[in-house]
Amino acid sequence: MQKFYTRCAIIAAVSGAATVGYSEAQAETDFLLEEITVTASLEPIAIESTGSTVAIVDVEEAVAPSLTFSGLLNRVSGINFSEAGGIGTETSVRVRGLPSYYLGTRIDGINVVDPSRPQLSFNFGPLMASGIRRIEVLKGSQSALYGSETAAGLIEITSWRPEKTGKSGQMNAEFGSHETFSGTISTGIKDERSEIALTFGRTVTNGISARSTDATGETDAYRGSQVNFSAKHEVNELVSIGFSAISQRSFAEFDESVSSADGWSRDSGKGVRVFTELNYNNISHLFSASMFASDRTYFQYDDLSYYDGGRRLIEYKSNLQLSEALSLGVFAEKKVEDFSFSMDYIDYLTNNLVLVNENGEVTTNALGSELRFASNAKTDISLALRRDVHSLFGNQDSSRLAGSWRPAESLTLRGAAALGYRSPSPYELWSSYGDESLMPEESRSIELGAEFNTDEFLITATVFDVVINNQVIFDDVDGSYRQFEGDATTRGLEASAEVYFASGWTAFGSYSYTAAKVNDDLGTRRGVRTPRHQLALGIEGSIIDRLSGSLSVKQVKDLWDETYVDLDLDYIPDLVQQEQLPDYVTANISLSYEMSDTLNGYLRVDNAFNQTYETIKGFSQPGRTVFLGVQSSF
Repeated sequence: MQKFYTRCAIIAAVSGAATVGYSEAQAETDFLLEEITVTASLEPIAIESTGSTVAIVDVEEAVAPSLTFSGLLNRVSGINFSEAGGIGTETSVRVRGLPSYYLGTRIDGINVVDPSRPQLSFNFGPLMASGIRRIEVLKGSQSALYGSETAAGLIEITSWRPEKTGKSGQMNAEFGSHETFSGTISTGIKDERSEIALTFGRTVTNGISARSTDATGETDAYRGSQVNFSAKHEVNELVSIGFSAISQRSFAEFDESVSSADGWSRDSGKGVRVFTELNYNNISHLFSASMFASDRTYFQYDDLSYYDGGRRLIEYKSNLQLSEALSLGVFAEKKVEDFSFSMDYIDYLTNNLVLVNENGEVTTNALGSELRFASNAKTDISLALRRDVHSLFGNQDSSRLAGSWRPAESLTLRGAAALGYRSPSPYELWSSYGDESLMPEESRSIELGAEFNTDEFLITATVFDVVINNQVIFDDVDGSYRQFEGDATTRGLEASAEVYFASGWTAFGSYSYTAAKVNDDLGTRRGVRTPRHQLALGIEGSIIDRLSGSLSVKQVKDLWDETYVDLDLDYIPDLVQQEQLPDYVTANISLSYEMSDTLNGYLRVDNAFNQTYETIKGFSQPGRTVFLGVQSSF
C-alpha cells in the first residue's frame, strides 16, 4: 500500500510541476477527438481536463457501419472480446485484462449491467451496432465515481440523436453471409428547446455452428431487436427535464455438447430513466431515477432455467464553481438490486424431480465528492472520494487522484491512481453455488501516459498496473464460489497512432501488451482470455470521387484459456488445465460509395483471409463473411 501512495504522490507532482502551457487529457480517439467527456467526471467536462484514459468512438465517422458492437471497438487498444461463436452469442469484454464483471456499462444513462448474472456484467453479444452514435470508454478503476463493478472502467453508449432543426432521421439495411439481415431506422425532431429520438433495429441470421468440435453440422441461429427512445425539453433557462428508455429482446441457439445442438436462450432487458437538470448561477443540480429489469431463459440438456434481475436507482449530483480555478462536485445515490433463479430437472441418479428456487436482494447507499483544480493554464488535478454503505458489508471506501500536464503545445503527460472494490453479486452469495461468507474484493489501479499531437499525426502511450485482492472465483472442481488469499494482476502497455496525409488518407494503428496473472493458494498461473500481444493496423480514405475505402488487419498472439477435465465421467470437473489457443490474423475491408447527398451504398468483408480462430476454447469464430448495405439520411 505504501508503494501505491508513493505513486499517487508522483502523479500529483507531475500534474503540478509545470508553469506554462495548457492542460490536455489523454484521449485514445480512434475516429474523432471529441471536446467533451461525459464519464471521466461528475459533470461533462472538456476532455483536456481529465487525467484518466478515455477512448471515444464516433460511429458515424466509419467508412461502413459494423454489424456487431465488438466491431466498433476493433481499433481501441487494451480491449479484447471473448465470443462464444458468431453473431448474437455470449460475448464479454475485457479491458486491460480484467473480465467484464469489472466493467460498468450504461446505455443512454441507464445502468444495464445484469443483476441476475453470476457476476454482475453485461452480455454484449445481442447488442448490435445499429442506432449507436457514440461510445465512450473510460479506463482504470472508477469506483470513486461509479461504485462496485468498475475496477476496469466504464463504457457509456449513446444512441442516435437528431443534429439538425426539424424532422430528421437515418436508415440502414444490410444483408450478407449466413442469410443475415439487419435493418435500423432512426427518426427524431429537434428545435431550440426540445429533442426527441426513436431508434428501432432488427437482426436475424442463420449463423454458424459455434462449437468447433460440433458433430451435428447444425447452425446456431440468432434473432434480436432493440429499441431506444430519448427525449429532453428545456422548460426555461434554468430547468430541463428528460426521459430515456431501452428495450432489447433476443433469441439464440447454441450447441450443448459435441453431439447435441438443441440448446437455446431467450434474453430481454428493459430500462427507463427520468431526470431533471437545474442550473442557477454557479451551481448545477441533476436529479435522476432509473429502473432496469432483465429476464433470461435457457434450455439445455432438456431442462429449462429462468433468471430474473432488477435494479432501482435514485441519484443526485451537484456541481459548484467555487472560483475560476476550483470546482466541487457532490453526489448521493440509493441502489437496490435483486435476482431470482428457478429451474426444475430430473436427477439422473435418483430419477426424482428437483425444484430449485433462489433469490436475494442488496441495497447500497452512497455519498461522494470530486474536487477539480486547475492550478494554472496547463495543469488540471482532480480528487474523487466515495463511501458506499452496503446492506451486508457496511462501509466501502473508494478514491481516485488524476492529473494532466501539458509542458509543450503538442505534448501532454497525464496519470491516475485509484482504489476501488467489487461486492460479491447476489448470485455469488445466495445461489446453490454461492457462499454468504464472501467479502468484497479490493482493487488498486495506476496508470501513466503521454500524448504527442500535431496536425500531421497523433501518438499516445499508456502504462498501467492493476491489482485485485481477495478475488472471488468459481471453483469448477469444488463446484462453488470461493475467495482466495492472493491477488490477480494485470500490467502492460497501450499505444496508438494516427498519421494524416495531405491526400485525405489516414493510417492508424494500436498495440497492447498485457501481462495478466493470478497468484492464489494453487500457485501462479496465467490470466486467461487476454492476449499477451494485440496489434491492429489499417488505412482509410477517399479512393476516387464518391468512393472511399478502409483496410484493417489485426494480429493476436499468446492467448490462453482454461479447460476442465472430467476424469471419471461423472459430469463434475476433476481438474482445471490451461491451454494456449492458436495465434491468428484477421483482416476487414470496407468500401462505401456516395450515390447522392443522402444515400450511400457499402460493401464490408469481415475476416477476409478466412482465418480459423477461437477467442474461447471450443467455440469457433465466423470465417469470411460478406455484407452489402445501404445508408440513407432524411
